Amino acid sequence: MLFAVGSIFLFTIWGLTGIVPANSGLDIALYDTYYVVAHFHYALSVRAFFSLFVGFHYWVGLSGMPRCIPDCPDAYLGWNALSSSGSYISVVGICHFFVVVTITSSRSSFKDAL
Repeated sequence: MLFAVGSIFLFTIWGLTGIVPANSGLDIALYDTYYVVAHFHYALSVRAFFSLFVGFHYWVGLSGMPRCIPDCPDAYLGWNALSSSGSYISVVGICHFFVVVTITSSRSSFKDAL
């Protein structure tokens, strides 16, 4: 429910920031500025992804799966395995990141650039 309320809030902010360039005098002044770019990306990107999170949370993500228990019903075994494998992939990615940072920072050419 929190995501749904947040989506409505984002829709309201999107509408309020859209009123400003609706004025023709300000539209000419704001043309090709970061305000228009920010409004466009906020209106389309942020709200679209937030709405996707709402949909996944409501229809797919936690559709009745109980939380905070060590064992889940057999009906949710596939979703549990999918989330566990995603967690393992994230840990491997984080470890890879730290290895790359360590190797890069230990090279002499990197230290000379600083």
